[in-house]
Amino acid sequence: MGQFDNPQQGSSRELVLAHNEQVFLQDDSKGLVATLVGAHNKQLAPTERLVVLNEKTGRFERVSDISSAVKIFPFAGEGWYIVLQNPAHDDNTAHPTTGSSYLPQIDWGRKINIPGPATFALWPGQIAKVLEGHHLRSNQYLIVRVYNEDQARANWGKSVIRRVETKPAETKQVGDPAAPKEGGESEESVATMLSAPPDLAMGRLYIVKGTDVSFYIPPTGVEVVPESENVYIRDAVTLETLYYAILLAESGDKRYERGEQVVFPTATETFIEVDGQRKFRAIELNPDMGIHIKVIKSYEEGGKTIAAGTELFITGKETTIYFPRPEHAIIRYGDKERYYGVALPAGDSRYVLDKTTGKVKPELGPQIFLPDPRTQVIVKRPISAKNVDLWFPGSDGAQEFNAKLRELTEVGRDMVEEETFRAALRSTRGATSKSLVADQMQRGTTYTPPRTITIDNKFEGAVQISPWSGYAVQVNSKTGGRRVVQSPETAILEFDETLEVLELSTGTPKTDKEPLLRTVYLNVRNNKVSDKVDAETQDLVPVQLTLSYRVNFEGDPHKWFSVSNYIKLLTEHLRSVIRGVVKQYSIQKFYDEATPILRDAILGPHPEAGDRPGKTFRENGMRVYDVEVLDVVIDDREIATVIEQARRKVVETTIRLGQQERELEFTRRLEVIKQETAVVQAETALKQADLASETALQSISLELYRVTENLKLGLEKIGSEAAQQNQRAQLELNGARADGQVADERLKAEKARANQRLEIDTREQALSVELINVEAAAFVSRIQALGPSFAAALQKFGDHRFAADLAEALAPLAIAEQNGLSHVMDRLFGENSAVSKMLATALSPDVDQK
Repeated sequence: MGQFDNPQQGSSRELVLAHNEQVFLQDDSKGLVATLVGAHNKQLAPTERLVVLNEKTGRFERVSDISSAVKIFPFAGEGWYIVLQNPAHDDNTAHPTTGSSYLPQIDWGRKINIPGPATFALWPGQIAKVLEGHHLRSNQYLIVRVYNEDQARANWGKSVIRRVETKPAETKQVGDPAAPKEGGESEESVATMLSAPPDLAMGRLYIVKGTDVSFYIPPTGVEVVPESENVYIRDAVTLETLYYAILLAESGDKRYERGEQVVFPTATETFIEVDGQRKFRAIELNPDMGIHIKVIKSYEEGGKTIAAGTELFITGKETTIYFPRPEHAIIRYGDKERYYGVALPAGDSRYVLDKTTGKVKPELGPQIFLPDPRTQVIVKRPISAKNVDLWFPGSDGAQEFNAKLRELTEVGRDMVEEETFRAALRSTRGATSKSLVADQMQRGTTYTPPRTITIDNKFEGAVQISPWSGYAVQVNSKTGGRRVVQSPETAILEFDETLEVLELSTGTPKTDKEPLLRTVYLNVRNNKVSDKVDAETQDLVPVQLTLSYRVNFEGDPHKWFSVSNYIKLLTEHLRSVIRGVVKQYSIQKFYDEATPILRDAILGPHPEAGDRPGKTFRENGMRVYDVEVLDVVIDDREIATVIEQARRKVVETTIRLGQQERELEFTRRLEVIKQETAVVQAETALKQADLASETALQSISLELYRVTENLKLGLEKIGSEAAQQNQRAQLELNGARADGQVADERLKAEKARANQRLEIDTREQALSVELINVEAAAFVSRIQALGPSFAAALQKFGDHRFAADLAEALAPLAIAEQNGLSHVMDRLFGENSAVSKMLATALSPDVDQK
């Protein structure tokens, strides 16, 4: 075995091959595949890779394991041969030599047979199969097929055979001038194998018999057909005495062969087998036994012609051993194929029915009576229970026996066939003996009376046919008339009328391999037919289409049944149309637009108004009005994978674009909402500001009103105290005057005290006023912070009445201080303030009056 470290791994690039070893090397830079044959040592280039040929796909596949890459030469020893596919065109380059060789000219698709001993290396793409030469016994054979007529004719004499002879002989190659002529029992048969047969043609089959050849290797152009996998030798049938075999030809003809002999089929014949057996025993007949035969093909025997349709009754008197023949078919009644005679002692008898006349007569003994089944039937006569009591009084056995007969009696008849009675007795027993293997005709075991009995009221009268909804039937008469009946009509059949039978293809796809559906009902409305179509695109890509057609039958109803298998007509025609259409498109375009392409091709282009015209069949008025493309499958997995990946990328791109578009729309909507929110919030802020302004003005007004009221109360209190002091002073002055001058001093003293108290009070009032001024100044500073709003508020509330009330409230203070009302207001609101000026302006007339 060669030694090699994995070149794909890159540790060592040296490849060592021993004798009868080879590898395939692929040059990655050129794509060429070379053959490296041992014994050889080679340092691999970086671009060289180990490959092996996949015989199923025909592709070269890379391998990294040396055990998988290195192959042994195909070797055929003596008695073996090699089937080589794709041989070299030139004999000088038939096989690679030691070292590295590139592919010469190859005859692709050919194959040759090389007898052993032989061994050689293979060129890239060649496939070699080593087979053992075929050793045949005298009861074995081969079937060979011509796959290349010219090569078979040229190489026919090069077959390697060993002929059957009376003395041993060596294996010789046919056509060798040095090969001696060898005699034997089958020399004439072998002589026909030494030269090509006159009917040699491609595909023709030939038989190589073991009675002629004991060893065989086919020449180039001929191959041995295997019976099963790797099994080429077939067994013939060895027939002993009293045995026979049946061979069926492709034409339908049968060949019956009797023993003793070895039976070989022809190339187009097969053995008929029953339960795995290919040979069968003949029937032995005694004089009291017979077989009922139907002649199915005319033949001559004993100088006279026996016509087809003739019935024969062969007994042991004429034929003691019966071998079936192709012109005979055995008629069986139930499981009975051989008829036996009935022993009639003296004084005994049986009833016998003549089937041609219908008469029943007794057959008397003593004798062995063998009825002829063509004309005679043994019957029994059931007796009524009343007559049994009269004729056999006290016999319970007679009652039981006749009761059984009466159960088997057919309606309208007074007799029971012997075979029917015996079959009833055998119903509880085991199976019957093995039947004869030959053509047979099965017949009923009971007599069929005229169709006059009534089974059910439903079936009284003539036959009536009521087609299902959407279906139709065609009624044919023996006189040639025909009529079509559609649902909901009902067809009443005449006595000579029958229904037309349709044989419809089944399965999907519709092929001839599936069994046909036999029916008399034709679906003429909304019919549905499914099919699978294999087609090839413009770029040679195979596709499989699954379609469903919608079909109606229109026009003349008498044409509807003109085609027995309308499904086959429909599917085969549309397959041709579809293949032609698919061939016009590349796989990419067809895969993307399969449905519209196929609908336009089958139903016609869609008009601007109305429905598509559909596909009409003139043969039977069938019209395809719709088609559904259920599936499109690409058979090439690699191309399907590429297209699926491309479609997946398109879908992914579309999804990403859709997501980004939705995100953009979401962002746009979000920003619009934010903008609208900002606008609403701004409006709310403005309204809140307006509301706050109004609230502030109201608060200022209320505060101003409270201060004013407090000022009024303070001024009133000051005025009241000043008036009281003046009053007390006046009273004291009046008392002093009344007392005279004596009290002047006293008055002065009191006056001084009064002045002192007044000065104290004045100072307290001044402090109170100063406190009020401080509070008013603070209030004014707060008002001035509002700016013009306070002036507007004062203007709103500064009417003359308010000014008058304010002047009236401040008047006592102004009188007490004797500084005037304006001075008091300057002290209260600040000198030259806007409020003082406004109040001064508003109170100027009142000031003068005061």
